[in-house]
Amino acid sequence: MHRSLSFYLATAEIICNPRRSDDFSTACAALEAVPVLYDLLNKANKNHTVFVPTNEAFSRNFNESELNSFMTTTEGKKQLEFVLNTHIIKETRVITFKSLKCGNDYRMRNDEDTKTECGAIDKFQIGKGNVASVNNKRPKIIQRDIRASNGIIQGVNNVILPLLLL
Repeated sequence: MHRSLSFYLATAEIICNPRRSDDFSTACAALEAVPVLYDLLNKANKNHTVFVPTNEAFSRNFNESELNSFMTTTEGKKQLEFVLNTHIIKETRVITFKSLKCGNDYRMRNDEDTKTECGAIDKFQIGKGNVASVNNKRPKIIQRDIRASNGIIQGVNNVILPLLLL
């Protein structure tokens, strides 16, 4: 579903904002494939904290065939919704990069917890599937505090993975 520039300017801008389309176009396409989440994140009266994988993050974690299946098949869309919900903090409030506490667990919309881990200057948002992954692809926050009219984005370089895909 292609939306016009005027549509984006008329609604809230949490992810599918034309100014961010280069970095987050895959995330935007994924949200458009799951209308219930797209609509949720475009409610202007809510404040969301969303960890948004970059295009590179999606391609690093899923091949083209998997991404296509996620966005076009009924079963794939269920899995995609579960994965995307691993990126949205359940409590509707804005949490800035500075406010993410090292060692804290955050409950996500799919009812799994993710943990904030800290390095010397970096922070990572770790899902249960990232801990169990062979390559331990820790999602590092690489774009901090991207403000939107209805929340904040923390851009991550890997997909936050749930423990199991449905």
